[in-house]
Amino acid sequence: MRRSIEAIWRRRWNHWILRSNGASPQEFPGGGTYYGREAVERYLTQSRAAWAEANSEPERFIIAGNRIVVFVHARVRPKDRSEFQEVSLADVYTFRDGKAVQMRAFADRKEALRWVGATDLIR
Repeated sequence: MRRSIEAIWRRRWNHWILRSNGASPQEFPGGGTYYGREAVERYLTQSRAAWAEANSEPERFIIAGNRIVVFVHARVRPKDRSEFQEVSLADVYTFRDGKAVQMRAFADRKEALRWVGATDLIR
C-alpha cells in the first residue's frame, strides 16, 4: 500500500485512484464528496484552478489497518496573490484488495488520526 501512495505522490497517477471516491473538507476549494472517476477528475481540476503555483510533499506515512494517513505539506500561491501560503494537512487513503478505493482530505491532521482510530498518535 505504501508504495502505491508514494507513486501517487510522485505524480504517477494510477487509474485506480481516479476510479475511487473522494471527500474534501468544505473549507477546501471545491470541498465536498465525489463519487466515480469523472467526478474526482473534475474536483482535482477545479480545486487547482485558482492556483498560480503549487507544490505538495508527503511528510509522513501512517498505516492504520486498511488505511494510510499521509501528512502533507503544501505550498500554494493563488493566482491573485504574490505570496505563498504554507498549509499542513492530511490525506487518508482506504484500500480494498490492494487498491485505493477512497481518498479523504483533512484540513486538521488530528482529525484524520481520529477518523482512522489512531488516537494514540495525537499530540
